[in-house]
Amino acid sequence: MTDRDYAIKSMKEITFQMASHAQDYLEVTIERHYTDIKELMTSYQKLILENQIVLEELDMECQEKINEDMAYAIELSEHL
Repeated sequence: MTDRDYAIKSMKEITFQMASHAQDYLEVTIERHYTDIKELMTSYQKLILENQIVLEELDMECQEKINEDMAYAIELSEHL
């Protein structure tokens, strides 16, 4: 094997190793990001549900206040 053939073979092996390493790194990185995104979306979904509950409670409180105010207005109008 000539020096040139050895250099070509070595470069091919180095290139193959680099490509394999890059592929492994990408797979690990993609998996890690997928897991992070999945956790983030789960947290976001929980937050949305919590906000819906709070909004429903606030809506009920507002409706109660409106009903109280309407009852008071009716009571006042009856006394006029």
